[in-house]
Amino acid sequence: MLALSWPAQWLALIPIILVESEIFRRALQLPFRSLIKPIGKANLVSTLVGIPLAWLAMLLLQFAIGYAGSSMMPKETEFPTYVQYALFPFTAAWIVADSVWEIYLAFVILAVPFCIVSIIIEERVLRRGLSNQLPSVLRATTKQANILSYIFLSLLALLFPMLS
Repeated sequence: MLALSWPAQWLALIPIILVESEIFRRALQLPFRSLIKPIGKANLVSTLVGIPLAWLAMLLLQFAIGYAGSSMMPKETEFPTYVQYALFPFTAAWIVADSVWEIYLAFVILAVPFCIVSIIIEERVLRRGLSNQLPSVLRATTKQANILSYIFLSLLALLFPMLS
């Protein structure tokens, strides 16, 4: 899924920088143009570093769950279907999809850890780039901007197959 989701993140980078800059402009009462550089840097770092790190964490979780599950089950048995459905969110990093919808659903599921890691990374970068702002305001605005960005990306991921 990294090969599919990471390019989508790169394609959405400029619109996300612009939208998040507007969110920060409203929260911080700063000129829009003065926010593009620090917001752009924060999003660049979180896309370059955060997305692969979050994906790797999900992949390691998937391996751990698979290993634990396979060690508890007899060798020739598969997980029952209901268990496979319940475990799907934990297998979103590396899926073997039967349908295109499973890929889109995996993208939406991965948006959650991607968003969490983006919030952490972007807040740290913005604390340096906007050092004259209150950390609590930066934290809250970073959360709000990223949650809205990932909701938007997830909606696009779900609408894309319907529109094409």
